[in-house]
Amino acid sequence: MNQLKHQFDMCVGSSLDDAWVLARRYSGADAAPSLDRAECWVLRVRGGAIADAWGTRTPLHGLALRGEVPCTVAARRHVTGRLDEHAGLWQLADEDGAVALTPSAPTRGILGDVRSLRDGTAVAYVQGALATREVFLFDGEALREVAPPPLRGTAVMHGLGPGLLVAGGDDGRVAIGDGAAWHHVEQLVDATIYAVLAVSPTEVYAAGFGPYDLWRWDGSRWSSAARFDRAITDLVAQGDGLVALVGGERLVRVAQGRVDDLPARLGASRIHAGEREILATDEDAVTAVADGRVARGLDIAAFAEAVADRPPLWESARIDSDPERFRAPIPRRE
Repeated sequence: MNQLKHQFDMCVGSSLDDAWVLARRYSGADAAPSLDRAECWVLRVRGGAIADAWGTRTPLHGLALRGEVPCTVAARRHVTGRLDEHAGLWQLADEDGAVALTPSAPTRGILGDVRSLRDGTAVAYVQGALATREVFLFDGEALREVAPPPLRGTAVMHGLGPGLLVAGGDDGRVAIGDGAAWHHVEQLVDATIYAVLAVSPTEVYAAGFGPYDLWRWDGSRWSSAARFDRAITDLVAQGDGLVALVGGERLVRVAQGRVDDLPARLGASRIHAGEREILATDEDAVTAVADGRVARGLDIAAFAEAVADRPPLWESARIDSDPERFRAPIPRRE
Protein backbone atom coordinates (compact mmCIF):
# COMPACT_ATOMS: atom_id res chain seq x y z
CA MET A 1 0.00 0.00 0.00
CA ASN A 2 1.27 3.48 -0.82
CA GLN A 3 1.96 5.82 2.03
CA LEU A 4 -1.16 7.84 2.77
CA LYS A 5 -1.28 11.61 3.14
CA HIS A 6 -3.73 13.45 5.37
CA GLN A 7 -4.99 17.02 5.20
CA PHE A 8 -7.44 19.28 7.08
CA ASP A 9 -9.67 21.61 5.03
CA MET A 10 -11.98 23.41 7.47
CA CYS A 11 -13.18 23.32 11.07
CA VAL A 12 -16.40 24.86 12.44
CA GLY A 13 -18.07 24.76 15.84
CA SER A 14 -18.38 26.61 19.14
CA SER A 15 -14.97 25.34 20.25
CA LEU A 16 -12.82 22.22 19.99
CA ASP A 17 -15.14 20.71 22.59
CA ASP A 18 -17.94 20.69 20.00
CA ALA A 19 -16.67 20.91 16.43
CA TRP A 20 -16.76 19.43 12.93
CA VAL A 21 -13.81 19.07 10.57
CA LEU A 22 -13.68 18.44 6.82
CA ALA A 23 -10.52 16.50 5.98
CA ARG A 24 -8.92 14.53 3.13
CA ARG A 25 -6.86 11.36 2.79
CA TYR A 26 -5.08 10.56 -0.46
CA SER A 27 -2.36 8.43 -1.96
CA GLY A 28 1.20 9.42 -1.15
CA ALA A 29 2.08 8.66 -4.76
CA ASP A 30 0.20 11.81 -5.79
CA ALA A 31 1.51 15.34 -5.24
CA ALA A 32 -2.05 16.50 -4.49
CA PRO A 33 -5.41 14.76 -3.98
CA SER A 34 -6.76 13.19 -7.19
CA LEU A 35 -10.25 11.89 -7.85
CA ASP A 36 -8.92 8.38 -8.43
CA ARG A 37 -7.06 7.98 -5.13
CA ALA A 38 -8.59 10.38 -2.64
CA GLU A 39 -11.28 10.49 0.01
CA CYS A 40 -13.06 13.20 1.99
CA TRP A 41 -13.72 12.64 5.68
CA VAL A 42 -16.18 14.32 8.03
CA LEU A 43 -14.78 14.29 11.56
CA ARG A 44 -16.86 14.81 14.71
CA VAL A 45 -14.75 16.40 17.43
CA ARG A 46 -15.75 16.22 21.10
CA GLY A 47 -13.62 17.36 24.02
CA GLY A 48 -10.73 18.21 21.70
CA ALA A 49 -10.54 14.66 20.26
CA ILE A 50 -11.99 12.91 17.21
CA ALA A 51 -15.10 11.03 18.36
CA ASP A 52 -16.25 9.72 14.95
CA ALA A 53 -15.14 9.73 11.31
CA TRP A 54 -17.16 9.15 8.13
CA GLY A 55 -15.47 8.90 4.74
CA THR A 56 -16.49 9.08 1.09
CA ARG A 57 -14.90 9.22 -2.34
CA THR A 58 -17.44 11.92 -3.15
CA PRO A 59 -15.62 15.29 -3.44
CA LEU A 60 -16.83 17.55 -0.61
CA HIS A 61 -16.13 21.27 -0.63
CA GLY A 62 -16.61 23.83 2.12
CA LEU A 63 -17.97 23.44 5.63
CA ALA A 64 -20.29 25.91 7.34
CA LEU A 65 -22.85 26.10 10.11
CA ARG A 66 -26.46 26.82 9.13
CA GLY A 67 -27.41 27.98 12.57
CA GLU A 68 -26.06 25.05 14.58
CA VAL A 69 -26.34 22.54 11.72
CA PRO A 70 -23.14 21.86 9.76
CA CYS A 71 -23.37 21.47 5.99
CA THR A 72 -21.06 20.85 3.05
CA VAL A 73 -21.46 20.67 -0.73
CA ALA A 74 -20.99 17.40 -2.63
CA ALA A 75 -20.17 16.48 -6.24
CA ARG A 76 -21.01 12.77 -6.31
CA ARG A 77 -21.18 12.57 -10.11
CA HIS A 78 -17.39 12.88 -10.21
CA VAL A 79 -17.21 9.43 -8.60
CA THR A 80 -19.99 7.56 -10.40
CA GLY A 81 -19.65 9.21 -13.81
CA ARG A 82 -23.45 9.61 -14.05
CA LEU A 83 -24.58 13.02 -15.30
CA ASP A 84 -27.83 12.69 -13.32
CA GLU A 85 -25.93 11.94 -10.13
CA HIS A 86 -26.22 14.17 -7.12
CA ALA A 87 -24.44 17.50 -6.87
CA GLY A 88 -25.78 19.62 -4.06
CA LEU A 89 -25.71 20.36 -0.36
CA TRP A 90 -25.49 17.81 2.46
CA GLN A 91 -26.49 18.52 6.05
CA LEU A 92 -24.57 16.78 8.82
CA ALA A 93 -25.80 15.62 12.21
CA ASP A 94 -24.56 13.85 15.32
CA GLU A 95 -26.78 10.84 16.04
CA ASP A 96 -25.71 9.15 19.26
CA GLY A 97 -22.10 10.05 18.57
CA ALA A 98 -22.12 8.99 14.89
CA VAL A 99 -21.97 11.23 11.83
CA ALA A 100 -25.26 11.20 9.86
CA LEU A 101 -26.02 12.93 6.53
CA THR A 102 -29.10 14.34 4.79
CA PRO A 103 -28.71 15.25 1.07
CA SER A 104 -30.64 18.17 -0.44
CA ALA A 105 -32.21 18.41 -3.88
CA PRO A 106 -29.62 18.24 -6.70
CA THR A 107 -28.27 21.25 -8.59
CA ARG A 108 -27.12 21.71 -12.19
CA GLY A 109 -23.63 22.99 -11.55
CA ILE A 110 -20.93 21.63 -9.27
CA LEU A 111 -21.01 23.81 -6.16
CA GLY A 112 -17.57 24.83 -4.92
CA ASP A 113 -18.17 26.31 -1.48
CA VAL A 114 -20.74 26.99 1.23
CA ARG A 115 -20.73 29.83 3.77
CA SER A 116 -22.98 30.80 6.66
CA LEU A 117 -24.77 34.16 6.49
CA ARG A 118 -25.29 36.24 9.62
CA ASP A 119 -28.94 35.14 9.99
CA GLY A 120 -27.99 31.45 9.81
CA THR A 121 -28.95 30.90 6.17
CA ALA A 122 -26.36 28.99 4.15
CA VAL A 123 -25.20 30.27 0.76
CA ALA A 124 -23.75 27.68 -1.64
CA TYR A 125 -22.23 28.69 -4.96
CA VAL A 126 -20.21 27.67 -7.99
CA GLN A 127 -16.68 29.03 -7.78
CA GLY A 128 -14.51 30.29 -10.61
CA ALA A 129 -15.21 31.44 -14.14
CA LEU A 130 -17.37 28.50 -15.24
CA ALA A 131 -20.26 28.28 -17.68
CA THR A 132 -22.69 27.79 -14.79
CA ARG A 133 -22.57 30.41 -12.04
CA GLU A 134 -25.30 29.14 -9.74
CA VAL A 135 -25.94 30.57 -6.28
CA PHE A 136 -28.33 28.95 -3.80
CA LEU A 137 -29.69 29.93 -0.41
CA PHE A 138 -30.59 27.14 2.01
CA ASP A 139 -32.82 27.66 5.04
CA GLY A 140 -32.85 24.04 6.18
CA GLU A 141 -35.83 23.04 4.05
CA ALA A 142 -35.04 23.75 0.41
CA LEU A 143 -32.44 25.24 -1.89
CA ARG A 144 -33.56 28.52 -3.48
CA GLU A 145 -31.66 29.75 -6.51
CA VAL A 146 -30.84 33.46 -6.67
CA ALA A 147 -29.21 35.61 -9.33
CA PRO A 148 -25.43 35.04 -9.57
CA PRO A 149 -23.12 38.04 -9.07
CA PRO A 150 -21.91 39.81 -12.24
CA LEU A 151 -18.28 38.86 -11.68
CA ARG A 152 -15.83 37.05 -13.95
CA GLY A 153 -15.62 34.28 -11.37
CA THR A 154 -17.05 34.10 -7.86
CA ALA A 155 -14.31 33.50 -5.30
CA VAL A 156 -16.14 34.07 -1.99
CA MET A 157 -19.56 35.11 -0.64
CA HIS A 158 -21.13 36.27 2.62
CA GLY A 159 -24.08 38.38 3.72
CA LEU A 160 -26.54 39.32 6.44
CA GLY A 161 -29.24 37.13 4.92
CA PRO A 162 -31.19 36.79 1.66
CA GLY A 163 -31.74 40.57 1.54
CA LEU A 164 -28.06 41.57 1.65
CA LEU A 165 -25.41 39.50 -0.07
CA VAL A 166 -21.81 40.39 -0.87
CA ALA A 167 -19.60 38.57 -3.37
CA GLY A 168 -15.92 38.87 -4.24
CA GLY A 169 -14.52 37.86 -7.60
CA ASP A 170 -11.40 36.41 -9.15
CA ASP A 171 -11.13 39.70 -11.02
CA GLY A 172 -10.74 41.88 -7.90
CA ARG A 173 -14.29 43.23 -8.01
CA VAL A 174 -16.94 43.19 -5.29
CA ALA A 175 -20.72 43.23 -5.75
CA ILE A 176 -23.54 43.80 -3.27
CA GLY A 177 -26.96 42.27 -3.92
CA ASP A 178 -30.43 41.79 -2.48
CA GLY A 179 -31.14 38.26 -3.75
CA ALA A 180 -32.90 39.54 -6.88
CA ALA A 181 -30.29 41.85 -8.41
CA TRP A 182 -26.70 42.95 -7.89
CA HIS A 183 -25.49 46.53 -7.68
CA HIS A 184 -22.56 48.63 -6.48
CA VAL A 185 -20.07 46.55 -8.46
CA GLU A 186 -16.63 48.02 -7.92
CA GLN A 187 -12.97 47.15 -8.54
CA LEU A 188 -11.10 47.13 -5.22
CA VAL A 189 -7.89 45.16 -5.85
CA ASP A 190 -5.73 44.03 -8.76
CA ALA A 191 -6.37 40.30 -8.39
CA THR A 192 -8.61 37.96 -6.38
CA ILE A 193 -10.88 39.02 -3.53
CA TYR A 194 -10.02 36.51 -0.80
CA ALA A 195 -12.50 37.49 1.92
CA VAL A 196 -15.80 39.32 2.35
CA LEU A 197 -17.82 39.91 5.52
CA ALA A 198 -21.16 41.61 6.18
CA VAL A 199 -21.67 42.90 9.72
CA SER A 200 -24.53 45.36 9.06
CA PRO A 201 -25.98 47.23 6.05
CA THR A 202 -23.45 50.01 6.67
CA GLU A 203 -20.55 47.78 7.65
CA VAL A 204 -19.49 45.40 4.88
CA TYR A 205 -15.84 44.41 4.44
CA ALA A 206 -13.70 42.99 1.65
CA ALA A 207 -10.02 42.19 1.21
CA GLY A 208 -7.83 40.72 -1.51
CA PHE A 209 -4.49 40.75 -3.27
CA GLY A 210 -2.87 44.05 -4.19
CA PRO A 211 -3.12 46.41 -2.44
CA TYR A 212 -3.43 44.78 0.98
CA ASP A 213 -6.25 46.96 2.28
CA LEU A 214 -9.24 46.07 4.40
CA TRP A 215 -12.05 47.79 2.50
CA ARG A 216 -15.29 48.94 4.15
CA TRP A 217 -18.67 49.67 2.54
CA ASP A 218 -20.63 52.23 4.57
CA GLY A 219 -23.85 51.89 2.61
CA SER A 220 -22.88 54.32 -0.13
CA ARG A 221 -19.19 53.89 -0.97
CA TRP A 222 -16.07 51.78 -0.37
CA SER A 223 -13.06 53.16 1.52
CA SER A 224 -9.94 51.73 3.13
CA ALA A 225 -10.38 50.90 6.82
CA ALA A 226 -6.80 49.68 7.30
CA ARG A 227 -3.74 48.66 5.31
CA PHE A 228 -1.52 45.65 6.01
CA ASP A 229 1.86 44.40 4.84
CA ARG A 230 0.40 41.08 3.65
CA ALA A 231 -2.89 39.89 2.23
CA ILE A 232 -5.95 39.23 4.37
CA THR A 233 -7.15 35.73 3.50
CA ASP A 234 -10.18 35.39 5.81
CA LEU A 235 -12.50 37.54 7.90
CA VAL A 236 -14.87 36.65 10.76
CA ALA A 237 -17.12 38.74 12.98
CA GLN A 238 -16.49 38.59 16.70
CA GLY A 239 -18.08 40.70 19.43
CA ASP A 240 -18.24 44.36 18.43
CA GLY A 241 -15.66 43.98 15.68
CA LEU A 242 -13.97 41.54 13.35
CA VAL A 243 -10.88 39.35 13.24
CA ALA A 244 -8.74 39.18 10.10
CA LEU A 245 -6.32 36.41 9.16
CA VAL A 246 -3.27 38.23 7.77
CA GLY A 247 -0.66 36.43 5.71
CA GLY A 248 -1.98 33.07 6.89
CA GLU A 249 -0.05 33.42 10.17
CA ARG A 250 -1.37 36.18 12.42
CA LEU A 251 -4.76 37.36 13.67
CA VAL A 252 -5.68 41.05 13.81
CA ARG A 253 -8.72 42.45 15.59
CA VAL A 254 -10.44 45.51 14.10
CA ALA A 255 -13.03 47.23 16.31
CA GLN A 256 -14.22 50.78 16.88
CA GLY A 257 -11.49 52.25 14.70
CA ARG A 258 -8.68 50.31 16.43
CA VAL A 259 -6.43 47.73 14.76
CA ASP A 260 -4.73 45.37 17.21
CA ASP A 261 -2.50 42.36 16.63
CA LEU A 262 -3.50 39.36 18.72
CA PRO A 263 -0.68 37.46 20.47
CA ALA A 264 -1.46 34.16 18.73
CA ARG A 265 0.94 33.07 15.99
CA LEU A 266 -0.15 30.18 13.82
CA GLY A 267 -0.40 28.79 10.32
CA ALA A 268 -3.88 28.82 8.82
CA SER A 269 -5.82 29.09 5.58
CA ARG A 270 -9.31 29.57 7.12
CA ILE A 271 -10.73 30.77 10.44
CA HIS A 272 -14.10 30.26 12.12
CA ALA A 273 -15.39 32.32 15.04
CA GLY A 274 -17.01 29.99 17.56
CA GLU A 275 -18.79 31.08 20.70
CA ARG A 276 -15.79 30.22 22.87
CA GLU A 277 -12.82 29.93 20.52
CA ILE A 278 -11.58 31.01 17.11
CA LEU A 279 -10.84 27.83 15.17
CA ALA A 280 -7.98 28.26 12.68
CA THR A 281 -7.48 25.52 10.09
CA ASP A 282 -4.25 24.68 8.34
CA GLU A 283 -3.47 21.54 6.34
CA ASP A 284 -1.79 19.82 9.26
CA ALA A 285 -3.50 21.28 12.34
CA VAL A 286 -6.58 22.95 13.76
CA THR A 287 -5.62 25.61 16.30
CA ALA A 288 -8.04 26.95 18.93
CA VAL A 289 -7.48 30.58 19.95
CA ALA A 290 -9.05 31.95 23.15
CA ASP A 291 -8.57 35.49 24.45
CA GLY A 292 -6.19 36.14 21.58
CA ARG A 293 -3.81 33.31 22.50
CA VAL A 294 -3.30 29.75 21.28
CA ALA A 295 -5.20 27.55 23.74
CA ARG A 296 -4.94 24.04 22.24
CA GLY A 297 -5.05 22.20 18.94
CA LEU A 298 -5.90 19.11 16.95
CA ASP A 299 -2.93 17.65 15.08
CA ILE A 300 -3.14 15.86 11.73
CA ALA A 301 -1.67 12.78 13.43
CA ALA A 302 -4.95 12.41 15.34
CA PHE A 303 -6.83 12.17 12.04
CA ALA A 304 -4.37 9.62 10.66
CA GLU A 305 -4.75 7.52 13.80
CA ALA A 306 -8.56 7.75 13.75
CA VAL A 307 -8.77 6.25 10.24
CA ALA A 308 -5.69 4.01 10.36
CA ASP A 309 -7.80 0.82 10.46
CA ARG A 310 -9.96 1.95 7.50
CA PRO A 311 -8.56 0.69 4.16
CA PRO A 312 -8.65 3.32 1.41
CA LEU A 313 -12.02 3.28 -0.36
CA TRP A 314 -10.36 3.54 -3.78
CA GLU A 315 -8.89 0.07 -3.27
CA SER A 316 -12.41 -1.38 -3.40
CA ALA A 317 -15.65 -0.63 -5.22
CA ARG A 318 -17.04 1.26 -2.25
CA ILE A 319 -17.91 4.94 -2.42
CA ASP A 320 -18.77 5.53 1.25
CA SER A 321 -17.24 4.11 4.42
CA ASP A 322 -20.68 3.71 6.04
CA PRO A 323 -23.50 4.13 3.49
CA GLU A 324 -26.15 3.45 6.14
CA ARG A 325 -25.38 6.85 7.66
CA PHE A 326 -27.52 8.61 5.02
CA ARG A 327 -30.89 9.58 6.50
CA ALA A 328 -32.55 9.58 3.07
CA PRO A 329 -31.80 8.31 -0.44
CA ILE A 330 -29.52 10.54 -2.49
CA PRO A 331 -31.74 12.22 -5.12
CA ARG A 332 -30.90 12.28 -8.81
CA ARG A 333 -31.52 14.97 -11.40
CA GLU A 334 -34.47 14.40 -13.70
